[in-house]
Amino acid sequence: MDRNLRDLGRRHFARCEQLVSSEGIGLADAVRQAGRGISVNTLRRANADADSAADFLHAIVEAGTSARANLRTDFLFNLSIFAAASAIELIGPLVDQTGEGAAMGMQFFMLTALKDERFEYIHGADGDLLDRIGQYLGQAYYRVFVRVLRVIAGQRIVEAAESKLAALAAHADVEATRMEARELLQLALEQCANDEEKTSTLNRFGIALKL
Repeated sequence: MDRNLRDLGRRHFARCEQLVSSEGIGLADAVRQAGRGISVNTLRRANADADSAADFLHAIVEAGTSARANLRTDFLFNLSIFAAASAIELIGPLVDQTGEGAAMGMQFFMLTALKDERFEYIHGADGDLLDRIGQYLGQAYYRVFVRVLRVIAGQRIVEAAESKLAALAAHADVEATRMEARELLQLALEQCANDEEKTSTLNRFGIALKL
């Protein structure tokens, strides 16, 4: 156990808690501000092996077993570390774990947005972010997920369109996105062959949206 890495991780988590509780700070600014507190040396040490990554990320485990548990803090913690590490082109356990953590948070937020019919969220920068995480990690699953939600949101936009022209434009976007999802689906299935839950989700996507 590396106590220094654990302390650095706790310090970063506390900073993320402060930023989440602050008013008027957008996601991009919060990620930048949180990331400034992590040195390149710390990132390289934490990315050296699985044990080092686990020590640096242990703060999120500690918070998850206490009253401090907060999905948005966990998300910012993971995303800010992933963004800082990917900015210096690191590849390794720290990048993989924080990328997966941030992607899972994004999935939750996008599904919530779909339920609340906040389609602009799904089609906006946040959806693009999940796509970029999937691309950096080489995980087609997340890239398919984004496109499937955009197809579903787009279909609802078509149904609610106030003119034929608007409906045609929205329909064209839906079909273009469906084609992108179809092209990524087989790769995603191959990558998730040993993950029953993700494979099942991808198969349901394929059947429901005729991918």
